Amino acid sequence: MKTLARMGVGLGQQAVAACLLLVAWIVGVPAWAHSALERSIPADGDVLTKPPRQLELFFATPVYLTQGGLTLKDQQGTVHPTLLGAPVAAEGGRRYIIPLRETLPDGTYTLTLRALARDGDPLTAELRFAVRELPAAPRTPTTFGLAASEPADGTLLPSPPPRVVLRFTQPVQRVLGALVLDDRQQPVAGENAHVDPADPTVLVIPLDRPLRAGSYKVIAYVFAADGVPANPVLYFAVERVTPFPPPAPVPFAWTGVLALPETWLRALMLSTLLVLAGGSAFVAWWAPPSGAKGRWRVVVRATAVLGILAAAGLLTLRAHSLGGSILELLRLPVGGIPLLQAALMMASAAVSQERVRAGAAALALALHPLTGHPALPGVGGPATLATAVLHLLAAATWLGGVVALLALCPRHEPADWLRTAAQRFAPFALLALIVLVGTGLGLAADLSGSWQGFWASDWGRVVRTKAAVLLAIAFLGAAQRRRVARRSALGTSFLARLWLELGLGLSAVLLGTALGTLNPVAGVFPTRIVQNGITARLTVWPLAVGHNMLTVRLEPDPAARRVTLRFFMPPDFRMESTAFHVGPGTYAVVGNQLHGPGRIDVTVRVEQADGTVLAFPFRVEVPLPGR
Repeated sequence: MKTLARMGVGLGQQAVAACLLLVAWIVGVPAWAHSALERSIPADGDVLTKPPRQLELFFATPVYLTQGGLTLKDQQGTVHPTLLGAPVAAEGGRRYIIPLRETLPDGTYTLTLRALARDGDPLTAELRFAVRELPAAPRTPTTFGLAASEPADGTLLPSPPPRVVLRFTQPVQRVLGALVLDDRQQPVAGENAHVDPADPTVLVIPLDRPLRAGSYKVIAYVFAADGVPANPVLYFAVERVTPFPPPAPVPFAWTGVLALPETWLRALMLSTLLVLAGGSAFVAWWAPPSGAKGRWRVVVRATAVLGILAAAGLLTLRAHSLGGSILELLRLPVGGIPLLQAALMMASAAVSQERVRAGAAALALALHPLTGHPALPGVGGPATLATAVLHLLAAATWLGGVVALLALCPRHEPADWLRTAAQRFAPFALLALIVLVGTGLGLAADLSGSWQGFWASDWGRVVRTKAAVLLAIAFLGAAQRRRVARRSALGTSFLARLWLELGLGLSAVLLGTALGTLNPVAGVFPTRIVQNGITARLTVWPLAVGHNMLTVRLEPDPAARRVTLRFFMPPDFRMESTAFHVGPGTYAVVGNQLHGPGRIDVTVRVEQADGTVLAFPFRVEVPLPGR
């Protein structure tokens, strides 16, 4: 039996290693924090004719930014530490104003910033701008653009047109290019595009062959006589509206977060808290008498040391992101809470009573969500925090119990002890898994914001991967319960499966830690808007950067004369598209209007038959793979 136990330990350790390798086998390039610098004043690349009095930074989510995290250099690489004042937070930390203490002389400047997202993820960015006194060059503004087209933008035709005609506000001097693309992104016309000799304001694109049914995109790039360019983009469809090809999915882009030191330090710290809290509870209430208490004390001390080292590593990384000031970091939740958790881990390792140890570790574990997504403004809330704490306590009950079970298992004739321990622990382990799954579903619903975003984002993909791991653990646990219920011999295979469960559990912890680096918010917000008794709903498919189909549904059907969608993304991306009327109260826009990840404001404008215009403002949060 001694040989069998050793074989079980060996097989189990190999299983733990295999599970961790399974999760990290495709670790790629590092990912960034889910917050980002969205825009700035001055904007990146701006050339200013007057020195600015202050700099303004706008972030995707609230961040912590201190003076130590800011560096201003000129074109010679000289650092000017006295020019920047202390940053002032506004809008809950999404906007920062940085006063300039002195007037900037002419030159090119680079502002480098290091900041922390509210959940502790590091953020780095650079902003380049120049100050130059440029000579005034008076010039009469010229308006040159598309005046009309045949077919008109957003027209659904019953049959193919013989040609495409673009009419501009001024004569076209030069045509750089013109294309008609089908819904497979293949050019179908454009080689014979020419300016009409009888009317130089008209660009004609002949269609050499009849177009098949589907959507088409027209792009032109032309110049007026004074060199002013115009780049119109419009869409029309023949017989039916079809989407353009969606971007190729990147299902494992999220694995880049596993390469981050922050992810592994978080996983190590969380694992130690789970083991200390759940393992001590198992020893205090469920474990039968064992002669291996000394081995468990060694596990407790080693685990606490690893957790304290992980906390120290996290504090070091976060202090660096704030400019090296540990005192400023400790005033923030992402600094003060890990320090308090380390103190509680130290206390749990020092006491001898298991119940006191379990209480101290459980308190440290309950503090953990305060530095994660559940505590982010606009994302979580009190109910989400309570759900997250219950989720972690359930995970601790199961994972810590497995570790304590393995640590306390006698080396000589372990079968009877294992059977008694398993019979006592099995009901609580089953309950813990049920609570773990239930609270996980609740957190997914609370944090993702929308089910569409949950399925489209990498955050949702990691949640689904973690759920698959938990399902595998549940199957293993069921097999173990059957063996105990049938009073089968508990030997090598039982111990090996215990180690395999432990490996899967640690993999689930690593996946859960990766969730903290990914942005859970994606989708269309709000889900519906009511104006003058009309309800508007907007859906996006696929919810990704690239080509999409945006569908607007209006109830009751207002029989609108025209529906347009206006897109705005900071700092200066603006576009307007006319929607196809594809059914009663249903309108669609196809194309690549979602040019980048993050927030895009989409305003649906409905022109009614009496000339009144209703505006429905939506916010689309587009996920980025690996963010």
